[in-house]
Amino acid sequence: MSVVRGCLAQVGCLSLVLGAAVVAWLLREPAGHAVQRWLGPPGPPAPVVIRVAPEVADSAEKKVGRLRGDSEVVWTLAEAQSWVTYRVEPALPDYVDDVRVTFLESALRLSARVEARRVPGADALGPIAELVGDTAEVDVVGRLDGVGAGRGVLFVDRVLVSGVPLPDPVRDRLLAPLRSSRDEGLPPHALAFPLPRPAWDVAVRDGQLVMRAAPAAPAAR
Repeated sequence: MSVVRGCLAQVGCLSLVLGAAVVAWLLREPAGHAVQRWLGPPGPPAPVVIRVAPEVADSAEKKVGRLRGDSEVVWTLAEAQSWVTYRVEPALPDYVDDVRVTFLESALRLSARVEARRVPGADALGPIAELVGDTAEVDVVGRLDGVGAGRGVLFVDRVLVSGVPLPDPVRDRLLAPLRSSRDEGLPPHALAFPLPRPAWDVAVRDGQLVMRAAPAAPAAR
């Protein structure tokens, strides 16, 4: 008899455990929300730390230097950021600082701190100029492409100043001081830049920056 009672007790305990598991599963979303309310809102995600250094920029250029006949290489975010920091940013006007790179699905975002009142043509911002103050966070979103002869181009689709998107005419007016003779023949929202040799083409594909060499010349007959 005691054996039977023991078995029944075990079955009863097992039933309680299974029942509790089923109830917990059915109430998992409300319970999760209750716990979240008790703990408070989640904090911001931890920042992604990448290594930005001159030697990383050197390594990225050496990787491109190994390109041959229609081959391609992929740059990591650390390589692209290092190259922008140590090769591109020093050539920018001194009112542009802290340029940061983000890869999107098929586009590139460049973010920077800009001394807004020193930008030539800043009066084109109109009332926005009063809102952004002396220094503004500027985001440039655009598509990368190559136009041959080792020349890359950033076609700027959008410019946001302190989160406010600018109309295209204002965008083009603000980009004008950054343009040079190498931009000749390109639309006003395009900025050309030299690619590391022997790269011929550049693009962002599937969230990666890809550089390609020029197609191999056909063998002479």
